[in-house]
Order: sequence, then structure tokens, then C-alpha cells
Amino acid sequence: MTRYFFDICDDFLSVTDTEGEECADLQKAGDRAATILCEIAGEMPLKDGRSDMRATVRDDADNVVFTATLNIMGRAIEHPVRLEQRAGTRLATSYTK
Repeated sequence: MTRYFFDICDDFLSVTDTEGEECADLQKAGDRAATILCEIAGEMPLKDGRSDMRATVRDDADNVVFTATLNIMGRAIEHPVRLEQRAGTRLATSYTK
């Protein structure tokens, strides 16, 4: 197995991985990068309604071999809608009181 290093950066900080993790192949390393980004996103609040993060994956020869990005945008809904279940399909209908 190859050791891969996962460097993470966002709007606030940049972290260089000095330990790395062994992964079976590049696809597994890419999957791990995506998982790391999702785990971090779950712990961070949105800044101005958004969050942008990037993982850069390096191999044991210090070559960048994969990048993954995660962009989250959030916004309040001015006119709320109610979701209804009908025949297995989610339909949005206007919310009225």
C-alpha cells in the first residue's frame, strides 16, 4: 500500500499532513480526501452562508496526485415551502397558514 498525505485548506486555515495514511490505491485516497472534507464541514459553521474547502493529496514522493473540493452554500428561504410525499415523489407546495 502507498502512503498518502492529505493537506487541507479553507477560508480560515491551512493544514499540512505530516503523518499520512496508507491507502490501497489512488481511488481509495480520493475517497478518503472526500470523507475528511465532509467530517470537517460537519464541525464548521458557515461564514456568510458558505464554506469552501480543498484537500490536496500527495503521494510518498511528495507529488500532488489528487485534489478534492467541497463547497457549501446555505440561504434562508424567503417564502417557506412544505414538502409532501406522494407516490414516492417529493413535491414542493407553497406553505400557507
